[in-house]
Amino acid sequence: MNGTLDFSSTQGNGSQFWLNIPLAIQQQVSPTMNIKNNFQNVNLLVAASADQGIELAHSQSPSIIILDILLPGTNGLEVLKCLKQSPITRDINIIALTTETSQKNIDDGLSAGFYAYLTKPVDLNVVTETINSASFNTH
Repeated sequence: MNGTLDFSSTQGNGSQFWLNIPLAIQQQVSPTMNIKNNFQNVNLLVAASADQGIELAHSQSPSIIILDILLPGTNGLEVLKCLKQSPITRDINIIALTTETSQKNIDDGLSAGFYAYLTKPVDLNVVTETINSASFNTH
């Protein structure tokens, strides 16, 4: 796929992630290809804090949210709970992306309502497939 996924992380401030996927020319148009092609047109919103992320989610109504579990001042599970309780954001697919890799953490995250639970280090193909899936499986 020749794409890249990168991040920066500052202790106490959180993490930022970015994904670059080159366009692929294919014979047939499929829903997955459309999403891959549209990655270059994604409006990426980045929040510096949990509160800012919640505000952005409410004001911008993104189609997908990628959320870290380890956030300064709170944790991703609390943010998820807040977003799932709001009529504005409750139907948004929220993907966890975190270093919390124990099976208990994964099970707890999925039970809490994450659409998917991805762990670091990330596999670019898995991230892409999860974003594609979340894009088409809206509530």
